[in-house]
Amino acid sequence: FHSAPDPDVAVATGCLDWPRRGGSGAAALGVARATVGARLGTAPSPYLCDVWPVPPQPVPAPGGGQRNPILVAALTGDVIVAPESSRDLAAALPNGVFLSVEGSAHGAYRPGDANRSCATAVIDWYLISLIPPEDGAVCRPTEPLPGLPGTAG
Repeated sequence: FHSAPDPDVAVATGCLDWPRRGGSGAAALGVARATVGARLGTAPSPYLCDVWPVPPQPVPAPGGGQRNPILVAALTGDVIVAPESSRDLAAALPNGVFLSVEGSAHGAYRPGDANRSCATAVIDWYLISLIPPEDGAVCRPTEPLPGLPGTAG
């Protein structure tokens, strides 16, 4: 729930994906308090989703028949999502490709950030061409871009 820039979007998306809802969280906290916590974004996710008015939706299987490569980029020092989780996600996808980006904070794709220029260029190239970098490529702030397939350099 913590990665969306808008808390309302994070709650809506999280609750639609949250498979374990049953009212026990809201009942223990009290529906009124859970509702206030949901509006403020301060209640733990089980409470937020217990009072969410839309039922959860099934999450599609990884890949879902996808034939194009799926690029998963992760920061080595991500404070929200462990890079191992992103690496595992890429490995679980039929056509997953993992890009490791050296850095901290959260979010590998940050146009205009000099420390993310490599990741931004690699991700932009992928989005334009659908040609990913080599699986396991590493972007470092102090080194040039890794070789991109389909380019002269």
